Amino acid sequence: MHELGIAAEIQKIVTEALEKNAITTRVILIRLDIGEMRQLVPDALEFCFAGITKGSQLEGAQFEITTISLSGTCEGCGTAAVVNEPPFICPECGSRKLKIEKGFELAVKSFEVADD
Repeated sequence: MHELGIAAEIQKIVTEALEKNAITTRVILIRLDIGEMRQLVPDALEFCFAGITKGSQLEGAQFEITTISLSGTCEGCGTAAVVNEPPFICPECGSRKLKIEKGFELAVKSFEVADD
């Protein structure tokens, strides 16, 4: 279950930002960009995160996840294309030479803290 390792990394990133900015209120929302190729199960990620953040400023924080589609550019004809599954074939010319450019992201974009 790679969700546990990713949950721990999210916890680390947000906690470091809280400390750096001297924020002492609790986090209520974390915005994430996650590429399709990360193959994360959101429920599993949330479960793991809830388990490792008990008793911290992050306890109870919710995720707002933006899924980044797998996409790239055909090296044959230059067409930009969203692809769904292997084999990755250009919808314009049929080439299998697609340079995948998006879909592997995993980023904490921002977070919100409570007003108290």
